[in-house]
Amino acid sequence: MSWLYLADAEVWAAPLAFVTNFADGTVSVIDTAADAVVATLAVGSGPAGVAVEPAGTRAYVVNSGSQSISVIDTSTLSVSTPLQGTAVGNGAFGVAVSPDGSQFHVTNRVADTVFAYDAAGPSFLQGIGYFASVPLGIAVDAEGVVYATLHSGPGGSGTNGPGYVKIDPPDFGWNLIARGTSPNGIAVTGGATGGHRQVYFADEGANAVVTYDTTRYPYPYTHSIAVGSQPYGVAVSPDSSRLYVTNTGSNTLSIIDVASDAVVATVAVGAQPRGVAAHPDGRRVYVANSGSGTVSVVDVSAASVVATIAVGSSPWSLGQFIKPFCTTDADCYDGLSCTTDTCDAQNGVCQHTSTCATPTPTPMPARNVSLNPAAATIGVGDTVTLNLHIDDTSEIVQYYFGVAYDATVLAYQSMVLNTPSWCMAQANAAYAGKICIAIQCSNHLYPANNPDLATIQFQGIAPGVASVTFAGLYCGTTGVPACDLQADGGGLFTCNRTGASIQVTGGAPTPTNTESPTATHTATVPPQSTPTETPAGAADSDGDGVPDSADNCPAAPNPTQQDLDSDGAGDVCDPNDAALVVDRVTIRPHSQRRPDDGRVTARGYYMAPAPQDGLDAGAGLGVVASDGSGLTEAYQWSAAECSSIRGGGLRCISSDGLRRLVIRASTRNPGTFRWTLRCTHRSFGGPLGGPAALALTHLSSAIDRVGSAANCSVWHSTLRCRP
Repeated sequence: MSWLYLADAEVWAAPLAFVTNFADGTVSVIDTAADAVVATLAVGSGPAGVAVEPAGTRAYVVNSGSQSISVIDTSTLSVSTPLQGTAVGNGAFGVAVSPDGSQFHVTNRVADTVFAYDAAGPSFLQGIGYFASVPLGIAVDAEGVVYATLHSGPGGSGTNGPGYVKIDPPDFGWNLIARGTSPNGIAVTGGATGGHRQVYFADEGANAVVTYDTTRYPYPYTHSIAVGSQPYGVAVSPDSSRLYVTNTGSNTLSIIDVASDAVVATVAVGAQPRGVAAHPDGRRVYVANSGSGTVSVVDVSAASVVATIAVGSSPWSLGQFIKPFCTTDADCYDGLSCTTDTCDAQNGVCQHTSTCATPTPTPMPARNVSLNPAAATIGVGDTVTLNLHIDDTSEIVQYYFGVAYDATVLAYQSMVLNTPSWCMAQANAAYAGKICIAIQCSNHLYPANNPDLATIQFQGIAPGVASVTFAGLYCGTTGVPACDLQADGGGLFTCNRTGASIQVTGGAPTPTNTESPTATHTATVPPQSTPTETPAGAADSDGDGVPDSADNCPAAPNPTQQDLDSDGAGDVCDPNDAALVVDRVTIRPHSQRRPDDGRVTARGYYMAPAPQDGLDAGAGLGVVASDGSGLTEAYQWSAAECSSIRGGGLRCISSDGLRRLVIRASTRNPGTFRWTLRCTHRSFGGPLGGPAALALTHLSSAIDRVGSAANCSVWHSTLRCRP
């Protein structure tokens, strides 16, 4: 068994997706709250079909190349392979689970039959029928009726294939309900507890989806819906209102309105999409792209790809690879702090009550972007704070701003980005006279009632008048894109810009270089390279070659004077060098029975100007977690306990396996790093209270990234916090 990360069920705020990698013999486990791979599990050879039972506790994986079926415990991510050899047979491919989880059924392409299994064992029950064509896709409706597709292949076009077959419990009698050309995937509407049921088959040979309904005229009702080239996988939304079909030949996903049997949107995804599954929150669909080794995450309402996740080689995932229906409120979590996500457990459908500030879209008006105040007078050594303001933000989902300032008059001091929780923010002010700011709100609009994007603080360093303007600047390879590009869903828009004029009065500050009494102070940010030798007689308490009078951290050696946030305090002695975004924290004290079963789990992201900064583990990593009641938990991993992982990232595991930290570089947002923390068997008591805070330290560079989550609740002594 191969592990990238051992998940704890309580860590995940949303169901996991289990993606079979046909060429790797593995399953990629995706946390659908973070849209990141959190584990890679070794199964058998050629895994193709996969099905998560409705309760979400097990995932069944059919290994077509090794005549076996693997079972994944979704809470521990442990893998067992209890069914092998003749109990499975050569050619097993698709799998579906009964609504009560008591049975699962597997198609066999070589034996031309369907096998039924008792999930309690699991153990083999019986073979079902013999078909003249190849059984491939399979699904089970709310009453336990099994439907399968008979693909064209060995056996030709006999009287019972190719086409669509219905298998009725409890005796598994079957009949061919319609003829087809080369059908692949299959899905059934109706929800967790029944309702109106229709069966949909993806027919590759007809480039269409065929619907079958016994209750509509003419009886039974069949209708062909044209989709893309070579349709393969089919999934239905939890409320049975939408159908999702992957088109392998055209690299698209068709979205079909069930009420009208009409395609309402076509979304470009990855190469050769095959498996598709709907998230129980009803807002997202996950597509396994076998030709590109990725999973596309599709926002249903926007009909667009919002994330692309790298997985293994040739991901297939034919079947329901995400828990199909909600059973708890946690299944419905959509990652937004401004929504209340609850589960209608009776129908297995999520309900979302939103308080998100989403403005009504308006036609592409010109945006007025300004700095406020537009004019100010300060003295040398004094500071001024400018607000970066947008008058109208409706429809905008991306901002890239360039700000230029006169570095001979002003020195950049600090900046605070004022963005909603659903936006990704990144800034770079490492270059004198240049600032780049990038704001991306991929799934939501930037709210019109939150117009101040940033507050920027400058210090006067020499008399004069400094202009602060908007300009087209490029900040190098730091991860911030080219500035001065504002875009929304409809393309470019005009932007009226107003800068600021800052007058600095007073004489030049007292020189700090005792060897050159006539020198003027022209530095704009603390030096980022090795300084000159310490002047003779100058005090140098830490012996780093920088005199105390010019040292941004005189008590600790820091010859390069690194200062990531440019606040005047060197990284080695600054406890807060950069922001750490905390999406979720769970802290559970030890129980009365066991004084060592406390636990801290958390996840979030941060931004770094360069990969070597974001993934620096040269001397190890450290994390400090605390709450509002005085709890402080400190963890540390040596460099030897950290290793690189595929796709760009780090995995740090303590020698006893109880402390785990995983950091992954985002493929979609360069410069962004997702992190997940899990520390178990801790000894600390309660009561606990919010807010919860975390600090992540790169020990070699002394970079401390600090963040907190203040939206907290306590349930059964466990503290849970979100932003």
